[in-house]
Amino acid sequence: MGGGAGRVTTPDGKSRAPESARALEIRWQRVHHLTQVQRVVTGVTIDTDEGEAEAAPAPAWTQPILVLVSDDLGEDELLDSLENETFIDEKIALASRAFRCVRMIPEDAAREPMLEGTGEAYPRLVLLDPLRSTTKVLDRERELGPKPVYAAMRKVADGFFDGVKVDKLVKDHQKILAALDKLAPDLFKVGEDLSAAEEKGDEGKAKRLRTEREKLEGERDELLEKQGQLWSDLKIAAV
Repeated sequence: MGGGAGRVTTPDGKSRAPESARALEIRWQRVHHLTQVQRVVTGVTIDTDEGEAEAAPAPAWTQPILVLVSDDLGEDELLDSLENETFIDEKIALASRAFRCVRMIPEDAAREPMLEGTGEAYPRLVLLDPLRSTTKVLDRERELGPKPVYAAMRKVADGFFDGVKVDKLVKDHQKILAALDKLAPDLFKVGEDLSAAEEKGDEGKAKRLRTEREKLEGERDELLEKQGQLWSDLKIAAV
C-alpha cells in the first residue's frame, strides 16, 4: 500500500501516517453468538456432553454492540457498498471505538436471542444497547450509507455512556490524526537525512538529526498517548 514520504494510502484514497491508517481500521470480531450457553453437569465425572443447557450468567456489558449480519459468500452490491463506502468513512471508523463490532452470518444471527425481532434481511446492521435491551436496525439501502449509519451510532453510544457526545470525541480524534499526518513526512525526511549523514561519516550533522528525530518521535508518542486515552475513560450511564 503506497503513499510515499512516510505515509500510506488508506482505502478511501487518502495519504495518511501509518498510525492514522491503523486508527481507521474497524476492529471486527467474527462470532457465532453474542450470548453464551453453559452446561450444568451433576455427578462425579464431568462430561461436557451431558447435562442440561441453560443461559450463562449475564456478562458485564461495557459497550454497545454493532452487529453486521451478512453472508460473505458470493457477490452482494449492498454489502460491497457497506465495505467500500460506509465502513471506510473516517467518522464511522473512529466512532466504532465506542462499540464492540461483530460480524455474524444469517444462520447464527437467527439463533441469537439478542437479535430476535431484528428481521431476516441481510446485509443488515443492528445496533444493540444490551443494558436497556434496545435495538436499532438498518437494513435498507438508504439507511446503510455513511450519514445514517453515523447518526445511528451517535444516538446509541450517547445513550449508553454517561455524559458522552461521540461526535465530539470523533472530532477530537480527527485532530490527533491530522497532527500525526502532518508529522509523518517530517519524521521520514529526518530519517532519510540521518541515514545519508551517517553514510557520509558526518557525525556532527548526524548528531543534530538524531536530536531532531528524538524530538519528533516525542511529539508522535504524545499524540499516540492522547489517542489511547480518548476512548478509554467512557463511563456507562445508569440504567
